[in-house]
Amino acid sequence: MLTALRDRQADARALLGLGYLRSEEALPLLHNLLRQGWYAQYVLGAIAAINPAGLNRTILLEVLLSSTSSKSQLMETLIGIYSSFTLPQVGAKVGQAVLGQLTHSDYLIRYHALDALRKLYSVPSSDNIREDDLFSLICKKDAPGAYRHAQQMFISKVPAATLQQFSLQGS
Repeated sequence: MLTALRDRQADARALLGLGYLRSEEALPLLHNLLRQGWYAQYVLGAIAAINPAGLNRTILLEVLLSSTSSKSQLMETLIGIYSSFTLPQVGAKVGQAVLGQLTHSDYLIRYHALDALRKLYSVPSSDNIREDDLFSLICKKDAPGAYRHAQQMFISKVPAATLQQFSLQGS
């Protein structure tokens, strides 16, 4: 599976298999694939299955903060974060980078960033989407002021004890 992934002759099933086998040997390759934006959601899932402590946060931050990351790479990375990791596993800097994605010009990036933040920081959504104030702010088209307001509103909803340990303010 490792050879097939190195040669790009495999698909996401190989990533699932490496996670299932808990192949520590695969971690450097998986991080390289994450950096390249190749099946990021499945790469993060495999890393989490193998060893969540083996996550290279620096590479994850590179992907989240790079101006060259594609929209699909960002979206898959955000999905991978919230479906595979907890806040202590990714750390405050990743939380800050995800918060930064709430101002992205693409709605789907903002949507998945909000989902990731809610899961990581234990901030529930409203049962009725029409009453969800954060969602209504990020849904607006071409409204950077509303997106920045959503960032501040989100921070205000995070439990104080969580913010003490995992600050959302830039360091």
